[in-house]
Amino acid sequence: MRLRTTGPLLALHAVVLAGCPQSPGLLPLPHVELPTSLDLYDDLTSASLDAVRWQDGQFRVALDGGGAVLEQQVRALQAGETVRNGLVAIPPAGGQVTSFFADVTLESAVATGDTALRAGIELLYQPEASRLQRPYDQGNQLQIRIVLIAQYGMVRALRRVHECAPDVEGCQYTPVGYTWGTGATWPDGTVVSAGTRYTLGISVDPPNGLITLTLTGGGLDLSQLVDVSSVTTTADPFPPFVPDLSSTNFLQAGLLLNALSTGGGGDGASRARFDDVRIGMDGAAPVLFDDFSGAGTRLDPARWAVGGASAESTAAGLRIHLDQADGPATAASYLTRAAATALQADVTVEGCELSGGGRLAAELRNSLYNDGSDGAGVAPDVNGPASQVGDVVAVVGMTGTEAFHAVVRCDSARCARFTWVEPPTTLATVTPGSLHTLSSRWDAARHLVVFWLDDRFAAFDPVAAGHPVAGASRAPCKRLAVDAGPAGPGAPFTAGSAGALTAMFANVRTD
Repeated sequence: MRLRTTGPLLALHAVVLAGCPQSPGLLPLPHVELPTSLDLYDDLTSASLDAVRWQDGQFRVALDGGGAVLEQQVRALQAGETVRNGLVAIPPAGGQVTSFFADVTLESAVATGDTALRAGIELLYQPEASRLQRPYDQGNQLQIRIVLIAQYGMVRALRRVHECAPDVEGCQYTPVGYTWGTGATWPDGTVVSAGTRYTLGISVDPPNGLITLTLTGGGLDLSQLVDVSSVTTTADPFPPFVPDLSSTNFLQAGLLLNALSTGGGGDGASRARFDDVRIGMDGAAPVLFDDFSGAGTRLDPARWAVGGASAESTAAGLRIHLDQADGPATAASYLTRAAATALQADVTVEGCELSGGGRLAAELRNSLYNDGSDGAGVAPDVNGPASQVGDVVAVVGMTGTEAFHAVVRCDSARCARFTWVEPPTTLATVTPGSLHTLSSRWDAARHLVVFWLDDRFAAFDPVAAGHPVAGASRAPCKRLAVDAGPAGPGAPFTAGSAGALTAMFANVRTD
């Protein structure tokens, strides 16, 4: 839908709301100049997401048939690009994960070109100062992984210890510890089978710098010891680096399903099942963490960061779903064109249920500019490249009952902490199943964010609210999402909050 009107733009220094037609605050269309017509970015009606336009591809994370199931599909993966899907464990408080085991079955994997599809487990270590916003969030990261990888019609078992370079997109890596230790029974690239259940295990001995990698099942009993206690990497572009397995650097333990291309690119679709996850803390023997025997479709919120999420391409558009409890989470698709000033999409909330506090909503998020603030002043939560600290972000969204708009200023590198510049404000009431066009645009000349719901608008001046324009966004971001988050100041999505929302997005436009 293209919206157009004529007339001078209304000069605003605070909030002006346009609600439903009977609202006394409604400003008639002739009083405002809509943004110029936006280009169609993607109508979202193809069989899969194009990696040229979207960072994430289709994905699904769900409790399914007594296991955790991860699915992924991506089209036109570009050379050197990785599309990530995963499930992060929430370990018991007060310690470090030192052993991580899971049963993994690569149920299906279909790829073209040189696309490689990987399912497995990982332990990640990274200095806190390097934990930035995508695509620079893997800088200086130490990755310990075991994966079943499907490529060129073959499935192999790989064990990897990598260090990612700083200040580059994705992970430009160099191997760490490839002068392997003794006791190896694992020829790298051992052929395995799709559809076979394998037990993968990673154990670390931080004081001694030892990593043990194991794989059993399907008639195999593989192991590999890696000693990184005296390893330094000096190859370009990496500085000398000694792998640090301390609790300070420990980042996460997780299940992963990735697609990547090292050369000519291609398409890929995969599905993996994970079961009987075991975790050991602080050198203790691993014990059962989750056997996924719970009822329903939501993963245990006490054990996993996301209860359930998916982004699925259909003939009607991109359907994004989030099922979440007891803590914030997001199911999102990110535009690769992040620096544009406007974002628009047709949105339908197909179903929504919520209990407890907070809000579940279908949202469009659009970075505007940076206000120069410095967050906590401790890396990575400082104002700098690839950090969202100081970025002012426009939000326009819908629940099952209302459309709203808001503006936030990010106070942490990934905007997990933020300041409300404009708290959520209702645009109009809506009903589940109704189609609406939502948009936001930054008018830099007038310092206005203009929000639209169909032919109704609201405008807000964040500069007048105390957030001056210091420069462009440090980590430009544009996304479509279903978000479980706060409903406003003092209204978090937290313990006792639970719900699910499914939304359809189509006809995405930007400038």
